[in-house]
Amino acid sequence: MLRTPRSKGSPPRTAPARNRPSGFVLVLPMAFFAAILFLLANARGAFAANGTPVGIHFDIEPQSLPNWNDPTYQASCVQQQLQLADKMKAAWAYEGAPIPMTYDIPVWYDALTTTYNGETKSAFKLLSDRMPRVNMMDFRDTYDTILQNCVPQCTYLGSLGKECAVSVESKDIGLDSATFYEEGPAVMHNILGQVEATLKTQFPTAFKGMGVHEYAALLNIPPSSTPYNSGRQDAYLYLWQFDLGHSETDRQQLWTFLDQWSPYWNFHTMLFEAEDLLLYDPAALQAFIKMLDARGIKTELTFGFASWVLQPFHSYVVNLVAASAWYYRIVSTGGTIQPGQLFPGAGSGPGISTSTSTSTSTSSSTSTSTSTSTSTSTSTSTETGTGTSTSTSTSTSTSTSTSTSTGTGTGTGTGTGTGTGTGSGKGDDFVPATSDAASTMASSALVIAALMCMVTVRWIDS
Repeated sequence: MLRTPRSKGSPPRTAPARNRPSGFVLVLPMAFFAAILFLLANARGAFAANGTPVGIHFDIEPQSLPNWNDPTYQASCVQQQLQLADKMKAAWAYEGAPIPMTYDIPVWYDALTTTYNGETKSAFKLLSDRMPRVNMMDFRDTYDTILQNCVPQCTYLGSLGKECAVSVESKDIGLDSATFYEEGPAVMHNILGQVEATLKTQFPTAFKGMGVHEYAALLNIPPSSTPYNSGRQDAYLYLWQFDLGHSETDRQQLWTFLDQWSPYWNFHTMLFEAEDLLLYDPAALQAFIKMLDARGIKTELTFGFASWVLQPFHSYVVNLVAASAWYYRIVSTGGTIQPGQLFPGAGSGPGISTSTSTSTSTSSSTSTSTSTSTSTSTSTSTETGTGTSTSTSTSTSTSTSTSTSTGTGTGTGTGTGTGTGTGSGKGDDFVPATSDAASTMASSALVIAALMCMVTVRWIDS
């Protein structure tokens, strides 16, 4: 804009009055608001590469227990399974249910009728009523039989407003009609594509995809005589090999497998067996999930053992729920789990040391410090009764402490263990550190806010 020259000796011009504060009040908050939006838009992607799972998943199916075919024993197992479902649901709700919890249910559970808490329904429906999300174990090998088994259950779950997935079997289980082992991967690919298309059309909200059980079987499945249809088939993949957290050789085998199968299969989510790593080496768990993240593959922390339906093991399962929430709270906020850092309840042998079955355990621990302490413990427990399990664990942890103690004990029977730690929030003993990605985003947001403020000031003064 051309300015009119001022004659010599004339008084200086006075700028028109402006209500500057209102300009700042209106525009300056908008600048900060835009910066915050930028930060939020990018936070999810940055933290997803920090070893953050997208869900937790339980495969607890009692039909493999030795006495399952005994009608009385079977009915008792179903009742205990429903009790466990109530405990799991309550525990996950207490933790805030930060990510979806999925529970595997065989489709034939719809034929088991039972009465629980005064309500008579099929075992499938009673479990579905309690679990936030359901994966149907639909072990059939044709388009028609898969749909025949899962459509009624999808209908029921949809009426509850719940999500569901459908999984098939690929290993040799001695029953041809229940697995794709004989047909091979191409037939499985083609049929799953047809089933998925049908279920997406019929249940666009409830249905969330197909799953394949399991990775180890696919390594040895015979090839199909039928060619693949075009296109890649999306699928969850069960990954029970917890040694992948420690073995580079096993990881290389997995990467090779994924590359070889990539032309026809998109295994977008790994249902990874996380029990041992979560409780005894969560740092290795985070590192492995980061490797999957780098390949664009999501992870659900997956746990499963048939005898967990039995009441003596319920506290152990609930502890896994709590440990999953502990892990998620750390990594989802950009934190890094340090080597030797453990879930506060991991060392007590939850559900095992408190079991009513016979057990023998030996443990020793030494801790000396003025401000910090290091402890190493080894425990072995064996249970007999409703089931038998043997576990050995070694852990090292560092925590703030002002105590010194040494003790060794051996006994047979029931027992409990307790532990204390410092920290905040539901027993966590870790204050999440800010990740490099989070720091970069925060700095970027502040820079953007500052630049927008400068532009705002310039605009107001112009």
